Amino acid sequence: MIYFPEVSTFLPKKYILSDRGIMAAAESGALQIKPLVEGNIQPATLDVCIGKAYVYGPEEMAKAVEDYSRNSFGTATSGNYLEFLDRDPTTKYAKVYPDIKDEAIVIPPGAYAEVFLHESIGFDPSVYEVEADLRSSRGRLGLSLGATKLLEDERGKYLSVHNLNPNPIVLYGQSKFAQIFFYPNREAGDGYLVTDPIEAKNLAESSVAEGKADMSGSYMVFGLGENVLKFRKNLGEIDTNNLPSKDRLYEEIKTDNGLKLGREECIIAQLTPKLKLGRDLGIHLLHSIPYRQRSQRFGINPGVAFLEGHSLNAGWVDPGYEGNVTAHPFMWRTDIELNKGCPIALGVLYKYSSGVQRGYGSEGLGSHYQGSSGEGANN
Repeated sequence: MIYFPEVSTFLPKKYILSDRGIMAAAESGALQIKPLVEGNIQPATLDVCIGKAYVYGPEEMAKAVEDYSRNSFGTATSGNYLEFLDRDPTTKYAKVYPDIKDEAIVIPPGAYAEVFLHESIGFDPSVYEVEADLRSSRGRLGLSLGATKLLEDERGKYLSVHNLNPNPIVLYGQSKFAQIFFYPNREAGDGYLVTDPIEAKNLAESSVAEGKADMSGSYMVFGLGENVLKFRKNLGEIDTNNLPSKDRLYEEIKTDNGLKLGREECIIAQLTPKLKLGRDLGIHLLHSIPYRQRSQRFGINPGVAFLEGHSLNAGWVDPGYEGNVTAHPFMWRTDIELNKGCPIALGVLYKYSSGVQRGYGSEGLGSHYQGSSGEGANN
């Protein structure tokens, strides 16, 4: 049997701003966004660009852990990515890229990066909770957020990023990189988290274009589709301004005969069912499945804590989107065999009382994936 916490207890963010709400809050001064570019306001999020970046390659991370161990314990030891983060490394180990438009920023495979926002974003933390996710085009390249929280120190606001791609990725200064969500701590008359199972079921069923809505309480369950993409190795630098063709970048795998996924192996997974969302509904895929006890329905034995399960990034589905949802990067922390149709992701629903002003695919939004069948990255 599967035990899920109630949506409202696991995800206490009950309200969310749409494009209407973001613009209204910016005009009133409740949100101070500089520069505020109208084209960066998406149906329910704010696109933000790359500012200054600090990049720690695998060698730099190992050196940081070694130096820390020698200085603290008198013995030098090398360490991995997680050990590196535990050391609260100083920036002397980083390669620093300035906040310059079109400055090439190289993220080696396995590297950790602190990507600062080009924009200045001010808000009252007692009024808004703010989180982030990667833009879909960045997630589909194998970049993964270390945390959805918008982090901050004396240098400014930043996102922690890990490159799960076996190839280096080249980003560019002041290019669009992530999207910011604004959650007011009180009802704002904009959008709300759907916590009632009957309402969630009705909304989900009305939003499925092909297949059927599979629910678990207020959660919408997504299954593995027929196509999976794996990154090819030894491609050299992947230039985000000049992406290789899909066939060169990915190996396409059909899931009819199952899929063996290695520990922390990263893939781009097509999900089912196919959706057709109205302008009044958004879906957020959870980065980890929030249950304490699992069943074989989700592929692993009962009793495994959810943090030892799977993770996926760039999981927001905008109001107005049509097509298959793509889980990226999708990875499991144990070796596992997945089968076509098996449930691998959960989504929560946000209902917008008045609908968003511009749905996904509207002119001026730069929507690359309308009608997608679960494809790889586009520019």
